[in-house]
Amino acid sequence: MRPVASGLPPVATARARHRARHGRLSGAALVAALVVPGGLAAQAFGTVTGRVSGEGDEPLAGVTVSATGTQVGAVSRGDGDYRFQIRPGTYELRARLIGYEVRRDTVRVEAGGTVTMNFTLVRAATSLQAVAITGVRGGERTVVDAPVPIDVLVTADLKSTGRVETAQMIQMLAPSFNFPRATIADGTDHVRPATLRGLGPDQMLVLINGKRRHTSALVNVNGTIGRGSTGVDLNAIPASMVERIEVLRDGAAAQYGSDAIAGVLNIILKSFHIFLNLLDILLNLFQRLGIPVNGNLNKQRQINGFNGKNRRKY
Repeated sequence: MRPVASGLPPVATARARHRARHGRLSGAALVAALVVPGGLAAQAFGTVTGRVSGEGDEPLAGVTVSATGTQVGAVSRGDGDYRFQIRPGTYELRARLIGYEVRRDTVRVEAGGTVTMNFTLVRAATSLQAVAITGVRGGERTVVDAPVPIDVLVTADLKSTGRVETAQMIQMLAPSFNFPRATIADGTDHVRPATLRGLGPDQMLVLINGKRRHTSALVNVNGTIGRGSTGVDLNAIPASMVERIEVLRDGAAAQYGSDAIAGVLNIILKSFHIFLNLLDILLNLFQRLGIPVNGNLNKQRQINGFNGKNRRKY
């Protein structure tokens, strides 16, 4: 019998050797399990590389090279080179840079392979216009083809201001409209005057559905804006009843009179002709079915002109 250095019996020594050998095999299997999928994943993609240059063979940086229909691509570096990985298949590559024409080409990518595609960009014939963000007139709100500037404020614009007063909503949207807040000014604190283009409150014409709106009975006598004049109380018109507001930001005295020197404010209210037409149809249905109808409703129906043939729109 061989002597045992550790003083353990031969059976215990054999078990220790088996455990050590098994541990080495398990570690090798774990390393293989971690390395092999990475190699397989690398082989599942192909590489697309190349160089982007100009007409004089100078390298172009910042060129976006992408595969059409995917979100895979790359941006060329300072030396014009680009490189990205993509799954195998046939793709259309597109190279884009502001001021140059777009170039397209088709490549076929294989798993684990590398495809080289170079692009030569040509400057665009048309020059880019400068983007102005100051003092521009938006076509969504202003009628630009009219001989005078007209702002059209719709219901969505009024709601977006976050205000509750009609005059404050207009002030937030129309720069030429001013609605100052007076303090310790007697009745002017309650019926605040509104001005257009810096002129007096009585020089701005206010229309409701195209008809002249009466001014208030308050004369501004204190040291406030609009002293000695009377204006229209715009807050007496509920904002929830407004469909749109048309602001004519120019003098229109020749068409509307001397009270339109500053401009015209035409407030269009929401129409209820659909509801009235529906009410007329229901009344006719009740009469045909023999259902008694309230006399007041029938009388009001005749006053409004709803006789089934002539329906006025409100």
